[in-house]
Amino acid sequence: MKTTLVKLVVPALLAGLLLPLAANASTINGRLNNQQHRINAGARDHQLTRHEQYALDARDSRIRTIEDRDREFHDGHLTSAEHRNLNRDLNRTSHSIYRDRRNGN
Repeated sequence: MKTTLVKLVVPALLAGLLLPLAANASTINGRLNNQQHRINAGARDHQLTRHEQYALDARDSRIRTIEDRDREFHDGHLTSAEHRNLNRDLNRTSHSIYRDRRNGN
């Protein structure tokens, strides 16, 4: 009885601990990928100038670099403050993409 319980409970606990870490990574990377698609679409449709495209790409690259550095420093995961800061940067970049694609270029 004990071994059956351990075989069921331990994997469930481990999955519960690891899923939020994977969700953090996929959320940030997913948003960065989505933003990259929006930047590319804006450039393709001539809604963004080259300068705007390069500036937005640089911001996304900076966010990826910060994420990688933070994950390396904390053994592959982000603290809640780091996650909050990355989300703030992603929100600002997303707003810039929106604004730049609609500014009439």
